[in-house]
Amino acid sequence: MAHGSTNRSWDVPAKDDVWEFQEIARIVGQSGRMGADDQSEAAWNSFVHSSILELAVEFTQDVRCENVTTARIGHKFKPLGIAAGSSASRKLLSKMVDFAIVIHPALHSKPQQSIDKALGGQPNDMQMINQSSAACLKSFPSGVHIETKKKDTASCGRIQLGVWISALYKRFFTLFGDDVQIPSISLLVAKGSRWEMMMACHTGEGATTIGPVDIGHTDDIEDCYALLAILRALVHWMDTTFRRWILDQLDRVNGDGKQGSKTRAYSIGFNDVFEDLEVES
Repeated sequence: MAHGSTNRSWDVPAKDDVWEFQEIARIVGQSGRMGADDQSEAAWNSFVHSSILELAVEFTQDVRCENVTTARIGHKFKPLGIAAGSSASRKLLSKMVDFAIVIHPALHSKPQQSIDKALGGQPNDMQMINQSSAACLKSFPSGVHIETKKKDTASCGRIQLGVWISALYKRFFTLFGDDVQIPSISLLVAKGSRWEMMMACHTGEGATTIGPVDIGHTDDIEDCYALLAILRALVHWMDTTFRRWILDQLDRVNGDGKQGSKTRAYSIGFNDVFEDLEVES
């Protein structure tokens, strides 16, 4: 090869519409292979679910998708119905959700400094912006949560999301105060190739859930594009509405010294599939 010439095999492809189509086609191909081979949930996560989620956040600087399969709910935020430590409760808590979409500000940026300041005023066992002290969640506010299954397993994924979000609500109340109005939180369940969405909506008496509704699948290119469009809409919401809400609440905490208050018992409307999701007061 002559000096100064370019080895085209090492070029980074331009991330244009052609690149995106190739990524979608790859995801659809992997989805078909996962289904045909009856692959595990972990394989679906590695080759399909993480790929479509990473594609959704690809062009947004401060919004990321985190794998949270190892994250556990902090002791102070465990829902009342599962805090006693029964064998069924331990099994349920042994694995929570798989992915979260988070605000991930740049190191030393003003948003990150606001988060660090607010958490610095909390007790040691409550220095987390979410309901978990896992590194992927501790300092990065989450507003979209995803549970995955290799196939349709009835309400199981919704139960896990219910417990997870109930704990998140308690964390927001203890950090921001009982009077805080929490925005609707998106809950997604991927069952193999098919995705559905619910919303946890804060009401005066607690919270209710809306859904589920089907939002697409990864079985073919057209429907995969539809799913990607919805995921990107949620990413945009995270980068705008949810970001503003979090920063406003942090300004309240940091500005007047208010560190939240003891929260009330709280249910998020999953009683039809799992009773007593009220969090400890």
